[in-house]
Amino acid sequence: MPDDFGTGHMPSNTPRRTRSLRKSTASMLIAMTIVALPVTAGAQPAGQAAPRPTQATSKTRKVKAWEFTSKRYQVALLELYTSQECESCPPVDTFVSNLPRDGYGFDRVVPAAFHVSYWPHLGWTDALAREEFVERHRLYNASHGGHPPYTPQIVLNDENELLRDRPLQQRIDRYSMRPPPMKLIVRVELSLDGRDLAVLAQADRSTVETAIREPSFAQFAIIEMGIEQSITGGENKGKTLRYDYVVRRLLPEANIRPEDDIVPMGFGPFRLDPQWKVEKLGIVGWVRVRASGAVQQAVGGLLDPAKASIETIPD
Repeated sequence: MPDDFGTGHMPSNTPRRTRSLRKSTASMLIAMTIVALPVTAGAQPAGQAAPRPTQATSKTRKVKAWEFTSKRYQVALLELYTSQECESCPPVDTFVSNLPRDGYGFDRVVPAAFHVSYWPHLGWTDALAREEFVERHRLYNASHGGHPPYTPQIVLNDENELLRDRPLQQRIDRYSMRPPPMKLIVRVELSLDGRDLAVLAQADRSTVETAIREPSFAQFAIIEMGIEQSITGGENKGKTLRYDYVVRRLLPEANIRPEDDIVPMGFGPFRLDPQWKVEKLGIVGWVRVRASGAVQQAVGGLLDPAKASIETIPD
């Protein structure tokens, strides 16, 4: 894909650029490893986070907690498909990393970087890639014109963005002027030892005048910032690359029915990978219309240790 950042990687008739894309057999395996908390949908006070289920126990424990609430305007969701195996990707990775510097923080756009692996035969395998992200990438392109997946690829609110057309910031700005059809609140709880994490959330359209009454779903992802990788093979050999907004764990979809006004949901607690740097983790989430993929709202934030509250919760 020719664009402002160079030539993207996709299969072609040119032997140098031919890529063997393997069909995934492990789509959404991650969902099988997450235990949902027993939350129930019902009439909850508007604007409050999902309630914790009542448990018949006097045991308690302390956690670090963060809570993030979506804005009163629509915030764009930016999905980046990238790969350490791709020589065209580093400039776009840097562009996304610099969004906050350019005035586009979580209050304007919620980025999620999905690393994929298509070309390990070139001498390097992306250590951040997951097979489920490859499948997610394939499914998006199959349902949006049927063209082969390529990297780097940016999807903004379910729209494939050709970066050469006009500045991406202009396209982000147009979403900030729209009233949101959904309010989204997400709460993250981290054990004091930094090993276990739970996500509680609530989708709320009870007070939204522009609510979209179509089958939808909410989804959340754990991200990590500031990952540095020294590349010793492949097209980026000899480079030390930095990555932000890297999706470390994608949580299962939570259905939202047309008749639902307030939907609480929960995931975990689950054990964090010891290789992740807890102090650099964050949470991102979004609500999409299931049929069209249109993004109704997005929210995100970093789990800054200095901004955590210490709370006592039922064990």
